[in-house]
Amino acid sequence: MTATTIKPHPERDGDRHLRPAAYYALALLAGAIGLSASYVTVQLFALAIRVTDPEGPTRELLTLTAALFVAAELTAMFVIGLAPVRRLRALRWQLAACAVALVAFEAVSLYGARVALVQSADARAHAGAGRVEQLRASIAVNRSSAAALVAAGQRSSQSAIASSRADGAQSIREAAALEADNRRMAAELAQLEAGRTPTVTDVFGQGGVIVLAVAQSLLISCIGLLFLGAAGALARAARDARGTATTDAAPAQAAAPTVAPVQQPTRAVVLPSWHRCTLPALAAGAGLLGASLAHAEPMQTPARSADAPTDAPSAQADAVPVAVDALVTAVPDAPHGTDAPDEDGARFLRVREGIEAGRIKPSLRAIYAAEGASQEVARRYLEGLEQDGVIERAGRGYALRAITSPAKKGGEA
Repeated sequence: MTATTIKPHPERDGDRHLRPAAYYALALLAGAIGLSASYVTVQLFALAIRVTDPEGPTRELLTLTAALFVAAELTAMFVIGLAPVRRLRALRWQLAACAVALVAFEAVSLYGARVALVQSADARAHAGAGRVEQLRASIAVNRSSAAALVAAGQRSSQSAIASSRADGAQSIREAAALEADNRRMAAELAQLEAGRTPTVTDVFGQGGVIVLAVAQSLLISCIGLLFLGAAGALARAARDARGTATTDAAPAQAAAPTVAPVQQPTRAVVLPSWHRCTLPALAAGAGLLGASLAHAEPMQTPARSADAPTDAPSAQADAVPVAVDALVTAVPDAPHGTDAPDEDGARFLRVREGIEAGRIKPSLRAIYAAEGASQEVARRYLEGLEQDGVIERAGRGYALRAITSPAKKGGEA
């Protein structure tokens, strides 16, 4: 007998497909996140180019090149996630190599852009700090000069000479002008002091700026690639889920207790079309086998209980059929919407052989695990095997019926 291969059911471990609409929704969400990260990447490139080359003729060309690189790597990752794994294996590897090279270049470029932005911010901060120090020094000098002019003017105004009094008045006017300049510089100083903010270098230091630039460049590059690849993989999963036929029963039905219901009246047995060719040959072979064993000694076959282990198929495999009718299997009718008659009959024969050989227990769960049959089909198989005398009811389930040879029956008579 041919051993039946037990295939694991795809829905047993919770690996069931979502609805195609759910896959498409997740793909759109992942694609939106990936495109947003890519937009941020392009904006960082453009900002760094404006900072390093504010008036250069190659600024637009460099920005367009950065956008082209980002679009190429995102498209490569989306195609890698969407393309079939085996049919386009070579293309997937080529696109993966191209995407890795582009990501490396993008990470280095983003690092340079980040460092350029930090240095530009530091330069502006240093310029502001220098202006603040200059204003403070100018205000201090003007205040001292104004105080000296006021003192000289007061002394000159007390003189009896008219020209000295005129010089004193001029000194006082110059001191007033210096005070006006001090007020203007004090207002500018207050504005600069209010607008001063700590830079990244002030917060993290020079070493922290380098680490932050490397981490930010890698994260931005990987986010775009990861989510665009996930969008492609989810779109492929939606395509697979749409083409997958869900004909098996749910796992909850398969895990139901093997309680045999009340037997319903069966209809007339209708054999499939392939029995017309196989049954005469089987009947002829059984007749020759019975004739050759007619003069043999009777073989005592021990009765098999319902609790006997099912891993010893030799006793049932060597049992001699009593008559030709034992080889003729009445396959129950396959209801509409399940399998084709020929396929259903072949599966029924495999189940019967497995039960007789001890490989399959006569239960709904064992038939489901061995052949993937639904609960309704497995129950129909068990009823057919009970009618054929292969199994019998044992408590709440079924057990293999003990087969007794014809010679033993004659001795008992």
